Amino acid sequence: MLFKRMKISDKKPMKEAMKKNGWREGEVQLDLLRGLVLYSLMIGKKYISFNSEQKSYIYLTKELLWVYPMQMSSENKSQASSFREGYNMVLIFQDKMKYVVNLNTEVEKCQLLVYIAKNYPHVILDYSDALMDAYEHDFERLVDISRKKGTMNN
Repeated sequence: MLFKRMKISDKKPMKEAMKKNGWREGEVQLDLLRGLVLYSLMIGKKYISFNSEQKSYIYLTKELLWVYPMQMSSENKSQASSFREGYNMVLIFQDKMKYVVNLNTEVEKCQLLVYIAKNYPHVILDYSDALMDAYEHDFERLVDISRKKGTMNN
């Protein structure tokens, strides 16, 4: 039902992930509907789903590593006119997938950060050059930071 209403052209990646991992569609939909829904991003207790470039994706929430506000330089502002400065959040996953959530207000940005902080203690929140360096050059270090953060908060 939920996936039929999604206005995206290619649901294949989502369907493949569910089949590969043995996830039941009804369970996934219920989890996502009970969580936070912000535009094309849906975060449940166990699953996270989003649309990117007309494709749909689904992950386990434990695969989300890092969430930070998108830094808009003058160079990428001209290339990304659909993004509003200050309200874009970047989500990084264990497979290095990067997803940018384009939010409309500061309130939505806070909703997302509070929801993630409250429910997923392993997720690194905020930006630093050291974290970006780990993402770009030593991804396993970023995974370790997330893992340690999760065990410290449990």
